[in-house]
Amino acid sequence: MRVPLSGGSPEFLLDARGDFYQFACAKPATSCVVAIRDQKGITFSVFDLSTRQSREFAKVEHAGDWDFFHDGSRIAVLIKDQGKSSIRIVRSSGETEREFTVERAGIRFVFCSADGKGLYLVATPQPRVSELYYTDLRGQARVLWQQKGRLGLFIVQPSPDGRYLALMGATETSDAWLLENF
Repeated sequence: MRVPLSGGSPEFLLDARGDFYQFACAKPATSCVVAIRDQKGITFSVFDLSTRQSREFAKVEHAGDWDFFHDGSRIAVLIKDQGKSSIRIVRSSGETEREFTVERAGIRFVFCSADGKGLYLVATPQPRVSELYYTDLRGQARVLWQQKGRLGLFIVQPSPDGRYLALMGATETSDAWLLENF
């Protein structure tokens, strides 16, 4: 559903079925990608907001997380297979633009950069440690930030100008208390 920012009644857009689905839209929103997950992987479809028509364009086995490039031209899909993590860049036409292995442990999430020239990766390389990487589209990754704590880093949202990142993470601390004479 969608609702105009100026207010008004919600408008029905799409009824997606499957074990689990997600969607993401280009910025500005003219088209969206709908991802339906099953036991084998994810099926991706382009959904046109003006015509309300959808078209399947890719099926990716062993797909984990994914994100839509801001211009709507392609998606980045995290593939986890036999302990290795790779990223597949798929055009909205269904063609694989490129695929590369990322030599980092514990990658869990992928987010596209605002300029479309790279990706932000969130990983848990060891227990109680979360790391944020930036990788170019050849797989050259570097650590940007590390957080120690139990729960870790979850969401990365780049600003439209690419100069800032909004991060959402959580930590958990524990204290021990000794109570006497209660």
